[in-house]
Amino acid sequence: SVTIGTPVNLDFNLSPFYNDNRVEGAVLSLSKNITIAEREDYDFDSMVYLIGSIAHEVKNPLGGIKGAAQLLRNKPQNASIDEYTDLIIRETDRLNGILSDYLTICRKPSFSPVNIHEVIEKALSVMEATINKSRTKLSRHYDPSLPLVSGEEGKLLQVFLNIIKNAVESMSKGGTLEISTALSRESFREGGKIKRWALITFTDNGKGIPEEILKRIFMPFYTNKKGGTGIGLALSKKIIKDHRGLIKVKSQEKKGTSFQIYLPFGQHGQQ
Repeated sequence: SVTIGTPVNLDFNLSPFYNDNRVEGAVLSLSKNITIAEREDYDFDSMVYLIGSIAHEVKNPLGGIKGAAQLLRNKPQNASIDEYTDLIIRETDRLNGILSDYLTICRKPSFSPVNIHEVIEKALSVMEATINKSRTKLSRHYDPSLPLVSGEEGKLLQVFLNIIKNAVESMSKGGTLEISTALSRESFREGGKIKRWALITFTDNGKGIPEEILKRIFMPFYTNKKGGTGIGLALSKKIIKDHRGLIKVKSQEKKGTSFQIYLPFGQHGQQ
C-alpha cells in the first residue's frame, strides 16, 4: 500500500550543550534528504510557475497588437495592407491560444467527478484521423463498474492525448494500442482510511524506449524526437501529480511501451 503523507528520510545530528564543562542539554538538528526525483519535481514546479508568469505578461501586449491591427483594417486600405493586417490578427490569435493553453496547464486542477471512460473516448475521437492514417488498431478493455474519479476533465484529456500520440508515433508501421481500465490492486492511506485507485493503462507494441531515455522520460525538455519539445510527458506527470495520482512507464526495445496512470476516486466513489 501507499500512504499519502509518506514518511521521509531525515538526517539528524545530536550535539551536547555544555555549561561550565557540564552537559546541560543537547541540540538536535534535522535535515531532509531530497531525492533526485523530488529535486526534479521542485525544479519543474518552479519552471511551470515561471512559464505561467511569462505567459500572463505576454498576453497583455498581444491584445494591444491585435486591437491596433483591427483598427488599421477598418481604415481604407489597399489589398496588400489588408492581407498583412489579417496575418497579424490571425497570428496573435494563435499565440494567444498557445499562451492560454500554458496558463491552463499551470493552473491547479479544479476537481469534480469525472467518467474516465468518456475522457478516454474523447481523446481517441480527437486522434481518430491520426490513428487511422497510421494503421493503428485499438483494443479496449474497460471495467464498466469503475466509479467516477476525482479530477479535471480538460487536464486529464491532455494527458491521454499526449500518451496516445506518443504510442501512435512509436508504431510507424502500424500496430495495436491497448487501453484498459481497472480497479488497481494497490491502495493508499488518506485520512486514516485505506482507499483504492483507478488504474488506466495504455500499452503499445511499438519500437519501445531505450533504457537510458526511459530513466529521464519525465524530465522537462529531455527528448530524442526531432522537433520535440520534451515537455509533454513532464507536464503529464505534473498534471497527474496535481490529481494526487501516479504515472508509471515500462518499456522494452522492439516490444513496446506501457503507461500506467493511477487516479483516486471521487468522493462518492471511494473504495
